[in-house]
Amino acid sequence: PRAGAPLPPRRIVFPDGADLTVDADDAGAADARLSAWFGREVRLPRADAHAPDAAANVQPLTSIQARVGPELSAALGLVDTVPITPFIDLFPCSLITRATIARLSALAPGSVFDERRFRMNVTLDVPGEGFVENAWPSGRVALGDRVLLHVAMADPRCALTTLAQPGLALDPEVLRTMNAHNRLPTLIGEQPCAGVYASVLKAGVVRVGDEVRFAAGPSAAP
Repeated sequence: PRAGAPLPPRRIVFPDGADLTVDADDAGAADARLSAWFGREVRLPRADAHAPDAAANVQPLTSIQARVGPELSAALGLVDTVPITPFIDLFPCSLITRATIARLSALAPGSVFDERRFRMNVTLDVPGEGFVENAWPSGRVALGDRVLLHVAMADPRCALTTLAQPGLALDPEVLRTMNAHNRLPTLIGEQPCAGVYASVLKAGVVRVGDEVRFAAGPSAAP
């Protein structure tokens, strides 16, 4: 798309490889094909963000992130570390231990708790068994000889952990297992959790094999 020019046609590619070209002025031509694929009635309408009735409901993601990030950090007593972009969650860093993954695997041996399901920044090997990082919020984690993180809260999980991806099948039991065995208090109430959210106190390079150190309390030295 270019400013001041008509919208170009859109090409929709389906998971089976079939594709469909939709002219900007005739989006309804895709309705039947989309409805057949999803197994329910689907419409692909054209929305004009400049129309008064639509503009009232449109808010840029950057504006939402700018408001949520500082408010959440303030509620936790943290300096806001979330950059204003639409491609980050509430915290810039997330951690999970292989002990947690092993515990979930033992609770639901019919499911595959591959670390890719959780999309974490760092996966850690640490001593202990079970949901080790559940005890980390308000503490500090040091990675290697420089990086220092403040652990803010448990990481609430959603249906994204259950979705299919290369080598992993769709599996609703992944989230059900967390919901049954690791519901924790968060800022949005009790939620199924796995891993923790953290903010960066000291930046640096993290390498595979780096030592991991944990200290309880916001000012303790790991």
